[in-house]
Amino acid sequence: MKKYILLLTTILFSVAIYAQSEESKKEYRKHYREGEMKFIQAQEIMSDAEFAEFSVIYNKYKDERKKVRQENKQIKPDEGVELTDEQAAYNLQAKVNKTVKFAELYKVYIAELRTKLSDKQILAIEQAQAKYKKIMFKQLRDDSVKAVSAMQQK
Repeated sequence: MKKYILLLTTILFSVAIYAQSEESKKEYRKHYREGEMKFIQAQEIMSDAEFAEFSVIYNKYKDERKKVRQENKQIKPDEGVELTDEQAAYNLQAKVNKTVKFAELYKVYIAELRTKLSDKQILAIEQAQAKYKKIMFKQLRDDSVKAVSAMQQK
């Protein structure tokens, strides 16, 4: 029961943060990550000591992914701008490089986790992350439908 109360609180808080202005997206991401970590911990996949070690590795991994995304934001062309063949080739190669970098980061992440956790635990963590993401998207979708319905009734 505690798990579900914690999950519901996290979802409601995350949805409220998400609905705010553009400048609060960083805050939303922070709370999403915190909620995800609480959700994983509530699944009782690992001990508290293992969770502390996992948290350090996971946060490092997410921060590295963020850096790669930020580097590639500068490469993304503006919508509606006509690209030359050379620019298009450069952008495609940048996307490939980003995907390769993400795969390399994931490989290092998994290798680091394997020094602290069993493969079974790692897979259980990934399943919990997918479940949390699914719950969050469902909540956002439901809130969007409610918002649209409310606007149509006015």
